[in-house]
Amino acid sequence: CEYLLNGRSVGKLAIGIRVVMLDGSQPTVGAYLLRWLTRIVESGAFMAGIVPVITVAANGKGQRLGDIAAGTTVVRLKPAVSFDELQTRSFADNY
Repeated sequence: CEYLLNGRSVGKLAIGIRVVMLDGSQPTVGAYLLRWLTRIVESGAFMAGIVPVITVAANGKGQRLGDIAAGTTVVRLKPAVSFDELQTRSFADNY
């Protein structure tokens, strides 16, 4: 699903985030597969879900194990700002 929706699953689409490579480029199919395969280790079935908590806390970048292995990260998509939404301030003539 992430491959077909440009780095977004249905859930990621709903909350406005997507998966990108660390350099900002589009992840490859291999990167998506590696992220998916590491979910087996990160699932609650292994050690009650403690692996992702430790990984995210120790990494310092907020990446889960699958992101570290695949060289990806999840970013928040901010809506574009239109020119009309910008506020301008008047400055004194001697500024």
